[in-house]
Amino acid sequence: GALGRHGNGIVNPVKTKQRPQMMGLGYGGFKERANMTQAELDGGDDDNDAEERAAQERRRKKALRRPAVGKNWKRDGKKKTKRVYKSVDEIGKEHEDEEEQRAAPELVIDMRGPHVRVTSLNKVGELVEDGGGMGGEGDGWTPTGSASTLPELRWNMDALVEHTESEVRKIITAKKTAEKTVDKLEDQREKLAQRVEKQKSEAANLESLLDVIKKAREDSEETASVSTWPLSAAQILVDAFSSLCEKHELEYKLHGVARVAYALGAEALKKALKRWKPFQARSSPNTITTAELVPLLRQWRRVLEGGGAGHSAKLYQELLEDCVMSSIQIALSTTPVRQFEGPISLLDNIRPALPRSMYMFVLTEVVSPRLKSELSQWQPTKDPLPVHKWVHPWLDILPPHLLEPMFTTVRSKLGQALRQWKAKDKSALILIKPWTNLWKQTGDLWEFLARFILPKLRALATKISVNPKKEDPSLFLAIVAWNDVLPNHALDSMLLNDFFPKWILALKSWLEAPAENDQKKKEKFKEVAKWYKGWKGLFPPALLKHRVVKTHLKRGLELMGAAVSGKSLDPILKTLAGEFQQQKAALREQAALAGEGSAAAASAAAISSRRKAEAKQLRAAAARAAGGAAPGTSFKEALERFAAKVGVEFLPNPKKGYRDGSPVYLFGRCNIYIKGQVIYVHVAAAGGGGAWKPVAIDDLISMAKK
Repeated sequence: GALGRHGNGIVNPVKTKQRPQMMGLGYGGFKERANMTQAELDGGDDDNDAEERAAQERRRKKALRRPAVGKNWKRDGKKKTKRVYKSVDEIGKEHEDEEEQRAAPELVIDMRGPHVRVTSLNKVGELVEDGGGMGGEGDGWTPTGSASTLPELRWNMDALVEHTESEVRKIITAKKTAEKTVDKLEDQREKLAQRVEKQKSEAANLESLLDVIKKAREDSEETASVSTWPLSAAQILVDAFSSLCEKHELEYKLHGVARVAYALGAEALKKALKRWKPFQARSSPNTITTAELVPLLRQWRRVLEGGGAGHSAKLYQELLEDCVMSSIQIALSTTPVRQFEGPISLLDNIRPALPRSMYMFVLTEVVSPRLKSELSQWQPTKDPLPVHKWVHPWLDILPPHLLEPMFTTVRSKLGQALRQWKAKDKSALILIKPWTNLWKQTGDLWEFLARFILPKLRALATKISVNPKKEDPSLFLAIVAWNDVLPNHALDSMLLNDFFPKWILALKSWLEAPAENDQKKKEKFKEVAKWYKGWKGLFPPALLKHRVVKTHLKRGLELMGAAVSGKSLDPILKTLAGEFQQQKAALREQAALAGEGSAAAASAAAISSRRKAEAKQLRAAAARAAGGAAPGTSFKEALERFAAKVGVEFLPNPKKGYRDGSPVYLFGRCNIYIKGQVIYVHVAAAGGGGAWKPVAIDDLISMAKK
């Protein structure tokens, strides 16, 4: 049961006392106590019990303080245990006595009958099995096999069985837990053993790495002091690190061996590349050629980029910047632009060893600016070397976006030079013909020819004279020489309108001229045939396939045949007249498709609309630059791109210097300078001099092309 006299458990249980409803705190001396004594819980104070308990406590404490009798000098305490010594025989005898006692039957006292009976459990079991009594007849007790027989004993036995089963289960559970613990510990032991072996292997591999690196460094230093080949030390290092990268790839990446390779390789390459001759083709004992350097650099690229980390590519770029790029830039910057063989060979050879970003940097920041600068100083009328001789070799190397501004500069300068050009002069054809295919691809050829070439050739075609007595085919040859440059319809149109009518008329007059006799007539026909073959031989082979040329030569041959046969020439001339009108209409259609003739106005309107849109974009770019919305694009850069699109030359003008602190540029035929986002153009006065005035983009374009 519970503790306490009343079975209440603790002496002072926690109990609350409810305050009457609507009563304030402390009203009328009402006491609220959470912890109350048992007497208070019982409804009153038991003073007698309290006094009795207090007296008992005092007596107990006094008895503890009182010394023991006969031992006044010593307090009562624990008795000292007496140590007893036993022999082995005594212990064995005691053990045998205990075994005999355990073997003796356990007595059972039966007090259920009229007499007290003493028996044992064995006899009780026999009596239960036999169904007899424990004593004589009339003892009043006969065991039965029912559940009510010996209930206390049965309960005790069941309790022992349950307790034993519980203990067995606990033991089984503890055994399983111990087995699991052993398995886990065994797994941990194996893992730890594997980790230890792995760490030992890694340590051994790392030691081998360090040994290889140390040996490679010593060998490279020793070789550098003995060998005459400058790249020997760098070659030994790169071979060693290549072997490490292949055999110990994991450790190579894990421990960042690429950084060690970079440090040692950069030091060796810096010393070796002092003897590098970028443009030298043949090797010598004390110099390095580009062909020898590139395979070594490609090996270093595999070594440094094999590090596996994100910085591996940067390590190779840093190696190139420290050892190679400065030499390349100096070589390209100090070589004359027109001596292109060495730089082009260098770039072709070094390209496999350079990352694309660095290769494009060289083209954009070194090669392209030098070519642009040389083109800005090029004078077509005075330079004896054609521009294509030193620009075209770069076509396979430079990307299109770097070539387009150069093409614009070439067209602009050629256009200015052609203002003074005479159509009979073949120098223009020599300069323009190499650019034909390139300008066809960019769509700029027809516009250039229509502005600078065709007007003068058409004027020259009108001056062609066909006189069998006084032949001068120089004008005709000057025109047909442009066969590979001019569009077919343009050249056919000039021949159809300005040459073949004169040629047919001269042939007709000669054939109809009277002869004194048959002999003279035969000689005349022989001369006509010779004259016909001579003119036919002046046509380029490609031009002979044109429909206009084939038709007129065929009709000329028919006229000669009719004259020899004595037939009339009028039917042939009528047929030729009809064909003339058909061919003229066909050529007009081709010209319209090309943007000439009836379609010229529409084409010009489209070009004007496009240029106005580009000018609007330029003004928008200027506004963005003024507002700070495009920090990477300046107004000058936007104007430069716009000039390239509209085909206007935009170059610095060193002769004019500076104006208001800003450099003066040549924009077409105008001198301009930029102040903020405003363009100022120099307007010449009638009597000389002039003034600088702000100008709009559209007006500037029209002024630049006057």
